Amino acid sequence: MEKEVRLFNSADGASFIEHVPGHCLVFIPNTANVDYLLREMRKVRQPKPRAKPKEKSGKPTNAFIKYRNYKIAEFKANNPEISQTEISRMAGEWWRNEPDEVKMYYQRQYQEEKRIYDMNKTK
Repeated sequence: MEKEVRLFNSADGASFIEHVPGHCLVFIPNTANVDYLLREMRKVRQPKPRAKPKEKSGKPTNAFIKYRNYKIAEFKANNPEISQTEISRMAGEWWRNEPDEVKMYYQRQYQEEKRIYDMNKTK
């Protein structure tokens, strides 16, 4: 299937192509190959198929990411306009200042998930 593309010439010899009927004129320099441009513009391009999203590996997330994911809800509730970059920066600062008990809580979650992951991986 081809699009309707028309060629116009002005009184001074300039060439134009009507790319979108009734709306869009494209100036064609005198040095351009008009026949080639007309053929290319008449082609109806099919959109490229989108790449399938990569499947997640199923690996457990580390302790800091678990902590950050938990904190996102809190950050967003207090500051709905905050960016992910800013959340990560703040979470990093807070993580460094957290007591060891809090860090160990997330470490234990990670270690348990990793143990289960490793067991299923060897099967």
